[in-house]
Amino acid sequence: MIKWVNYFVRLCFLKAQPEEAPFSKIAQYTTVLVYWFLGVILLLSTQPYVSSIILSFIQTVIFLFLTSLVLWIKNLPERINQTITALMGTGAFITFVALPIVYGTGDLSSTGGSLWMLIAIVLLLWQAIISGNIFRFALDIPYIAGLGIALLFTYMTFTVTFRLMRVLAFSAGS
Repeated sequence: MIKWVNYFVRLCFLKAQPEEAPFSKIAQYTTVLVYWFLGVILLLSTQPYVSSIILSFIQTVIFLFLTSLVLWIKNLPERINQTITALMGTGAFITFVALPIVYGTGDLSSTGGSLWMLIAIVLLLWQAIISGNIFRFALDIPYIAGLGIALLFTYMTFTVTFRLMRVLAFSAGS
């Protein structure tokens, strides 16, 4: 367990590569489950319980699908396991770091709200940098292309999530 955490911390500081991830279905499923679960906890800060479960599930599935798709298109299906393990593990780590910030902010319109928002943006950018680095190695592409893929995936995931949040809020209000 400590070995896994150490690996993900090193990956978050760009000191490790996705191919160093344990090649194991258990590791992959564990990181996906932890990523989803922490996503639920993060979303509970703004969403009802059921919506948080649904939205985190959809975010996770979208990211898994897009990652598998680009690896399949690039004809690198043997890298899916370790790439997903690396992406989900680092995503879970960043979410874990963000939880005290999100729950510690209270009302974002308060005086310290802009500082907390800045920290949240920095964490989001850090996650994109990490994911870009993972995609760089997984797809054998330049770093800037990996970063572009990470930002595109983030944009697509957020777009779908925000639209679903509106739909779920509307159906809850009806």
